[in-house]
Amino acid sequence: MRIVIDMQGLQHRDLVADEGSGQDLHFLVRDFVELAARGGHEIFLALNGTFKDSVEPIRAEYSRLLPREHVKCWQQYLSPVSGYSGDDWARHASELVREWYIGQLNPDLVWITDIFCGWLDDSVISARRLADGALQCITMQNFPNPEISEPRMADRYQAWRSARIDCMKRSDLVVILTKNISAEVFAAVNVSEGSVTKQNPSPILLDLATSSVEGLSRQSKAQALLNSFEARLRRSPESIAIKRIEYNKDPTDYGEIIGKLAEISEPSERGLFKMIQALRDNTIPSEGKRGLFLDLSTLVHFDCATGIQRVVRAITNELQKMDLPDLDIATVFSYPGHRQYYRTERLDDKYVIPDKDRLPESEVDFREGDILVLLDLNMASAISKKDEIARLRNMGVKVYYVVYDLLPLSFPHYFVPELSEEFTRWIPVVLASDGALCISRDVADKLATWVKEHRLKTAELFKISHFHLGADVQQSMPSKGMPKNAKVVLDYYKRNLSFLMVGTVEPRKAHGYALDAFESMWRQGIDALLVIVGHPGWRNQATVERLRRHEENGKRLFWLENASDEYLECIYAASTCLIAASEGEGFGLPLIEAAQHKLPIIARDLPVFREVAGDHAYYFPDDKSPEVLAEAVKDWIGKYRENKYPKSDKMPWLTWRQSAEQFLYAIRFQTGIDKRL
Repeated sequence: MRIVIDMQGLQHRDLVADEGSGQDLHFLVRDFVELAARGGHEIFLALNGTFKDSVEPIRAEYSRLLPREHVKCWQQYLSPVSGYSGDDWARHASELVREWYIGQLNPDLVWITDIFCGWLDDSVISARRLADGALQCITMQNFPNPEISEPRMADRYQAWRSARIDCMKRSDLVVILTKNISAEVFAAVNVSEGSVTKQNPSPILLDLATSSVEGLSRQSKAQALLNSFEARLRRSPESIAIKRIEYNKDPTDYGEIIGKLAEISEPSERGLFKMIQALRDNTIPSEGKRGLFLDLSTLVHFDCATGIQRVVRAITNELQKMDLPDLDIATVFSYPGHRQYYRTERLDDKYVIPDKDRLPESEVDFREGDILVLLDLNMASAISKKDEIARLRNMGVKVYYVVYDLLPLSFPHYFVPELSEEFTRWIPVVLASDGALCISRDVADKLATWVKEHRLKTAELFKISHFHLGADVQQSMPSKGMPKNAKVVLDYYKRNLSFLMVGTVEPRKAHGYALDAFESMWRQGIDALLVIVGHPGWRNQATVERLRRHEENGKRLFWLENASDEYLECIYAASTCLIAASEGEGFGLPLIEAAQHKLPIIARDLPVFREVAGDHAYYFPDDKSPEVLAEAVKDWIGKYRENKYPKSDKMPWLTWRQSAEQFLYAIRFQTGIDKRL
């Protein structure tokens, strides 16, 4: 038997404050699910997305009892709908949306956990507003008084109460859970206990609050409820055939529902639009491919062709080359403050924004089961979409963030205050998602440690995993171009001991520190070159000016501010050794690129560099004194001349294809879907 449990009876309650009937119902549902699932029944939970704060805790609580995809969440959109202050049209429309959504699950039986919610909140309850053969079963813990204390609300209250009683009458089984309401329920439904015939389609009433049941354990009450459901189903086998025929039709055919709505009142143009939107977003996708949406919200606006953008381009390109049996890859973007995501367009080798007049048709309709990965780093957009991301997650979309590093938290003094502050606000947004995909184990460990030490709240089932980056530059859409004097310069590097640093010239990269070390060596008569490749960065003007005006510039000091990827490849091949002096990194891609060219490596002794290079690099202590680096370079030169230095030739590294496969594996691990490519 397939049972759909309408969980609104639990969602609208404060189960901590409501120590009586609320917790009783909570335990009854949980015990029932455990018993029914163990007995071979197929259980689905249907949640109302309006009560957004309750969705994730319920998913987490039932994760050990049910497959995660059996905890469903429909989106209401049309509000307010409470009996007290709601709009009647919106309430009727929402009732149709709810029944239509539940019908797509093809239930044999629908259990409404609390029919009398919705007077003061936005719960939506109805039965058989649409043609559906599924049995409708109701549990009752209270019966509303016939009068209320606010005379001005009396008419609204009576209308709401009558509608709920009519819903009871259209149900198949009413189970009473609380003492002293049996007589009221029997009187309201106007039948005697147990009476049902073909001529009298009134519900069967079952009292589980009688003295004979009162002493039963929680599990026994749940078993009694399950027995009553099974017995009622056996009396109505014909209902199953009706239901199966009804919901074999196209789930995107909204005509019947719109017609039902028009019977109540003609919807306005805006109301009809919202109704169509609600139906569209509550369409449960048929079996088929999931959408894997990659957010490129920075790349499409500004591609600096280095760093994170290089990773985004490379991973995206490799994923789009794969023929995946279960995933459709799509690239999307958004703006800060926009709720919507839009599909990107491809122009030559670039991902671009559609023309303004085509933007509306590019809007993404996410469906349950889709996956959204914020591959690019656009903190402002992510922060502004916190509520929208929560809505997507409630409707069953998995959302993940790629975390490249925690440097603004670890080294706030190296960043402008605005960036560090924005990063601090971005981290809780990440933690409210399904998981973080970190670019190294070191970043993953640092994130887990930060969360623990700062006692940060995460989503109930939040996971942290990691993957490694690739290094074949040709697969990351490299920039092209060689200067006219390239051959002369490269030959000069080859003839000398040339030490290469690659990366943006910013404070944590320690270019000033390295220059101090080389000045010390130059004073000692050590004739070695320091070659720096990287754009000028931020908060580093003194070092930038020092490099540009240095007396050794063009002699033993070379700074190539705008070298293309093509030129950088040649510089790697012409250099003697790579120096990775950075005080903090998320991964350390230059180490991999150096190893591709069999270029030896001198690296600061950081965990992430150990993770990437292992025993294939020479490490110097993580110390602020330039003399430490100077001594390390001199020691390395001695080992180099004796051919006793660590070789990078056999250092393991990934292609971007392999990196994309690791990335995909991490997503599959996070989502729990089949891990095969």
